[in-house]
Amino acid sequence: MRYIFKGNEPRYMLEWKSTRLSCGQSILYKEFDKKQELNHDLRIEQHSICCYCQCVIDHYHTEGGNPDTAAHNEHLYPQNVPEDTCSQQLQMDYKNIFACCIGPHRQKRQKHLIHCGEAKENKIIPNLICREDCASFFFYSLSGEIIPIQQRKIRWEEYKNIPCEQLTKEENDALLCIKILNLNCVSLVEERKNCIDSLLKMYDSKSHQELLDIREKLISSVNYPSYLELRLQFLNRLIESKNKTEITK
Repeated sequence: MRYIFKGNEPRYMLEWKSTRLSCGQSILYKEFDKKQELNHDLRIEQHSICCYCQCVIDHYHTEGGNPDTAAHNEHLYPQNVPEDTCSQQLQMDYKNIFACCIGPHRQKRQKHLIHCGEAKENKIIPNLICREDCASFFFYSLSGEIIPIQQRKIRWEEYKNIPCEQLTKEENDALLCIKILNLNCVSLVEERKNCIDSLLKMYDSKSHQELLDIREKLISSVNYPSYLELRLQFLNRLIESKNKTEITK
């Protein structure tokens, strides 16, 4: 997961809400008529990756196209929590809406493979993607798992069974996000592992300066590659290792 900087609310959202209010109408997301346009702007804001798992997304789900890269508009604080004032107030709050993957062939998959917004449903998670230090909460292991970053050097199955009172608040927040969003489902772990293996082949022979240049290019990309934060953490580890090696020479 990664911090997502939210820009200014699009004018069409402001105008739609203003018109509705002036007519005495409710401000409900289900009645908003520019969902596709909003998704387009959200994807630009997020550099074309899912707000949670960071897989590539390139079109709104009603547009057709490759279902593996389709997206929907995700409410970080869920919009359909019964008798919840925040749920009603935030459903048309631009800062609460993000572009989220749908996942391949979602109708045919087993429940344990569903992740991100589909897995979250109406559950409430810590708003880590709104925090600038979001990346500091998570660590990507070489096996492809994502775990809280307290470096306990254990696998996910062991980590999630630790009593919450033995974890820091940061660990508990990260753990809750990973569990509810199912970010360690088999498909995501496998894809991240394949990504890591590919990075090892590409970057192992690179110099310290070359790795710095690659990192800078990644960060400045208009469209991010999948699993950007994993790539950056992996690069940072390699850069640190290369730097130590070159210093000792």
